[in-house]
Amino acid sequence: MVARRGNGWSLAPSLIALEDQINARAPRRSKRADGSIGDQSHRTRASDHNPSLGWVTAADFTHDPAGGFNSYAFAQDLARRRDPRVKYIISNGFIWTPARGWKPYTGPNPHSGHVHVSVFNTPGARNNTSSWFSGSDAPSPTPSTPHPTPHTPTPHHSPLSPSPKKNSLSNFSK
Repeated sequence: MVARRGNGWSLAPSLIALEDQINARAPRRSKRADGSIGDQSHRTRASDHNPSLGWVTAADFTHDPAGGFNSYAFAQDLARRRDPRVKYIISNGFIWTPARGWKPYTGPNPHSGHVHVSVFNTPGARNNTSSWFSGSDAPSPTPSTPHPTPHTPTPHHSPLSPSPKKNSLSNFSK
């Protein structure tokens, strides 16, 4: 379970709604890599996992297609729909921002075992608890366009990610 509040901070309600919606669609999914508040290493750098103005505006959700939540497909769908709450998404070695689209992510964790979703720290983004999913019953939507382009190098892989392929990011189906 994602931590929802602590001493002097609360998780953005929009991200609480996201966790609830993921869990409703995939009640048996692994939560091994779920998280919200930053650990000690996060506190030494700028991160949306750290409280700002009393709010944590980032959450991670475990990639578990067998358990019903394909975080790669979810990231694709969320980016394709350009949800206005989203500041950025990190998924399987790539980062998406509204201004730049999908680009290779070079941070210390490739986010292969989970998707990272950051929302803008504004009342409109934090408090919007509307559906995060396209369609009414799609637990792990399949995007119409894979990210990034086929010319992008293959990212790092973890034991939880699909086995590396020439363009492993095009394998986003359930």
